[in-house]
Amino acid sequence: MESDLKRLVIHEFIHFIFAVPFALFLWKKTKSKSQIVVLFLVTFFVDLDHFVDYFAYSGFKLSILGFLSGEYFVTTHKSFTPFHAWEWLVVVGVIAKLRGWKSIFTALLFGLSPHFIVDSLVTGEFLFYSLIFRVSRGFYFPD
Repeated sequence: MESDLKRLVIHEFIHFIFAVPFALFLWKKTKSKSQIVVLFLVTFFVDLDHFVDYFAYSGFKLSILGFLSGEYFVTTHKSFTPFHAWEWLVVVGVIAKLRGWKSIFTALLFGLSPHFIVDSLVTGEFLFYSLIFRVSRGFYFPD
């Protein structure tokens, strides 16, 4: 369990590091502390959709250790994660463009982008972060 927790902490730290340039750019454009807070919250809390996978596997039995271990991914070879999808960047990006820099949608866009980039690099699977691609494959990880 210690190695699982250590791996999770390192992974989340990498998410933070990748989000910093996005935050600096957004700060330069908006000078808004609330935009930066939203950006970092989104960067981290988008991972809450992993509970969809976990509960699909465990049947609403919550074990924090079981959740943190990621065993459900290894066992099922599936990922439902509805918020981990490039399609959200398109939708949020269009709304952000229409609403302007100080829109919450800009903070959402700048929070999701580094998260998806990191996850795609870590997994080595760019296409898998498309919801359309996952649905077409029955949510199974690519071989």
